[in-house]
Amino acid sequence: MVATCEAKRRGYPKSTVVRFSVADAKKAGLWGKTGPWTQYPKRMLQLRARGFALRDAFPDVLKGLVTAEEAQDYPTTPATPEPVVVRPKFDEPAPAAQEPEERANPFEVAQASIEAATTIERLDQLRAAVGKRAKEGTFTSFETDSLVDQIHAKVEFLEANSEVTA
Repeated sequence: MVATCEAKRRGYPKSTVVRFSVADAKKAGLWGKTGPWTQYPKRMLQLRARGFALRDAFPDVLKGLVTAEEAQDYPTTPATPEPVVVRPKFDEPAPAAQEPEERANPFEVAQASIEAATTIERLDQLRAAVGKRAKEGTFTSFETDSLVDQIHAKVEFLEANSEVTA
């Protein structure tokens, strides 16, 4: 027994023809499987041939979708993957790192310093440091503006607190 499906795509000279046989179903472990494969074997062969033909003729449209019947035939227990063995790229040991593996982001360090500052004098020092690092190219103009805004907000906060306590 063989089911055949022919799919014709507009604008293409040849149609796509797919056959799905009992031998194919046996090879896939489907033939004799309980459920629709024993109840409606001809229909299941037709549906499998149709699914393959449509995926072959219209892969861009279906984007990997499968028929519900095919999805029901997938195993329900996930396969356990084999462990991945990672080997070093080179046989010789890697040279010792000159710098720490995770370098601190200068922008984040500056933000933390501004947040930790408790005096206006310290914020003035940080403003000068930000300006110097911006000229060196450590900070982008966006980062520089953001840090300066953060410094101004902190100065206003400290001044407001000093007026309240005075």
